[in-house]
Amino acid sequence: MKIELVIQNSDKLIMPNIQEGITWSTERKGMPGRLTFTVVQ
Repeated sequence: MKIELVIQNSDKLIMPNIQEGITWSTERKGMPGRLTFTVVQ
């Protein structure tokens, strides 16, 4: 599966190269979720 990550900051779009795998996790209601990934330098 191909995954593409696009980050928007105001009018800028950033498309970093990421290593394999993105993890999305949530804890409980009212708490923010967490998106974890590793960027290839």
